[in-house]
Amino acid sequence: MIVKIKQISSKLDKEINLFEPGQKLAGIDIGNSLIKIAVLKEAPVGTRLLSIALTKIPTPEEADGTESLEKRINIALRTALSQLKVKAQNVALIINVPSLNIKNIALPSMPDNELRESVKWEMEQNIDYTAEEATIDFLTSGELIRAGAKNLELEVVSAKTEEIKEYMQRYSQHNLKIKVINVSPFCLWNVFQKSNQWKEDDTIALVDIGAKTTQINIFNNNILKFTREVFFGGDTITENLAQQQDISLAEAEEAKTKYGLSDNSAYSETITNILKELTSEIERSFGYYKGQFHIDRIDRLVLYGGASQLINLDKFLSEELSIFAEAGMPFNGLLFDHKSFVNLDEFTSFFTLAIGAAIVSGDCKKINLLPLEFRKDNKLAVKSFLIKFVPALVIFILFFLYANIINVEKIMTKEKIEKEEILEAWKSEQGMQAKLGFLDSIQTTKKSWVKSLKGIRQAIPEQVWLNSFEINEKNKILTLNGAAESNILVIEFVRNLEKLPYFTSVNLESVEEAAGQAKLRIYFKITILKK
Repeated sequence: MIVKIKQISSKLDKEINLFEPGQKLAGIDIGNSLIKIAVLKEAPVGTRLLSIALTKIPTPEEADGTESLEKRINIALRTALSQLKVKAQNVALIINVPSLNIKNIALPSMPDNELRESVKWEMEQNIDYTAEEATIDFLTSGELIRAGAKNLELEVVSAKTEEIKEYMQRYSQHNLKIKVINVSPFCLWNVFQKSNQWKEDDTIALVDIGAKTTQINIFNNNILKFTREVFFGGDTITENLAQQQDISLAEAEEAKTKYGLSDNSAYSETITNILKELTSEIERSFGYYKGQFHIDRIDRLVLYGGASQLINLDKFLSEELSIFAEAGMPFNGLLFDHKSFVNLDEFTSFFTLAIGAAIVSGDCKKINLLPLEFRKDNKLAVKSFLIKFVPALVIFILFFLYANIINVEKIMTKEKIEKEEILEAWKSEQGMQAKLGFLDSIQTTKKSWVKSLKGIRQAIPEQVWLNSFEINEKNKILTLNGAAESNILVIEFVRNLEKLPYFTSVNLESVEEAAGQAKLRIYFKITILKK
């Protein structure tokens, strides 16, 4: 089953994607009922959203009686990949296998190679399999002082290598290059830090409500301190609503989606009672965390996942838990033309984990459980080749130069004498011509620059401002410095300048997004070569 997301590719989008530098990465989230894909590109101006896809995993009846879940996932994944407007080759996955373990540890500061071995030994005390059987990765999240000594605070993730390989098998039929394997708590954080502002010492709960389960994650000082998964999701609400109201599952799903917790809904009271189970689990998790870490508050509760779209759910949880709850906005912080995704608001919350897996900039958590044997270090291979090839090339070049140096010196000496004689005669005549030409060009040049500047003024779109300009008369170069409300307006300004008849070329030298401002401001530099 295909979920229709209307995507419109403009000519401008294609030009940007083709010529703008940056690596494309597709985040893939395979849930209990849906497959979500988000293709992002880390460009100089920011993280650009290129395309998305959303497909339902078919039931056995919808898949011609196919009972195998893996086969049905492959059918849905193939459909989702075909929906994308750009080719997805390099992908980032999200893994959740039985052996997955996430733990915070503190170790003394030491060299990287020793630190990695110490992490393995430390983790072996917390897992029921050996370090040799595991793929382990970690992040250095900060420093803390223990017994007067400086220690590194680490977030460590491990899983059995064989389980990771088995999980990777479901992607083997689709010609995809797996570059990253992350975990859902970190993907949630990547989306949050990209789309929100927060204080360093805030305690933030990121709650992902899926179809079957809800994951509760608590972060403090940007570090994952607690994670727990409970068996309650959107399907739990649907199934209980159908049973208690004596209606079909299809009717219950429609009532849940259409009315939710609306005040005028006939189902509001029933859904409220069903949600008591979820609030109880969240309260239990918060209580454990507060007791374990000796804190008295959770500052924010941010909701993600498909079931978080339930009408008035954030308001309900705020009242029940006495904490500020809000719906997460995973597309905030990404660059894209909203007109290209016509009905995106209907599906916003579904793409959180897929976007988080593909984000590799900012304060994102770049964990990678891809086994070492699948990591081809192309840079290392190139370096090894250059180490062998460059010395031989240098020796050959030096030998060639030495063999020809005597002949070259003779030719250069003869040419130097001839050039000096010609140059002396040329300087005498050229000096007079230059003076006459300069006098003639003064008036013409002045009029030409005035026309050019008038044309530039007419080409400036609304919400674009020029802060300064500089004219290099000798090289016929005009440099413009300014600001705009968005990247699209900057590109529109460049296109307008290219249409003016006064210039040979127009180049966008740099684009920078202003940091720390309430309103987005893009600063740019444009160089123009005058005819």
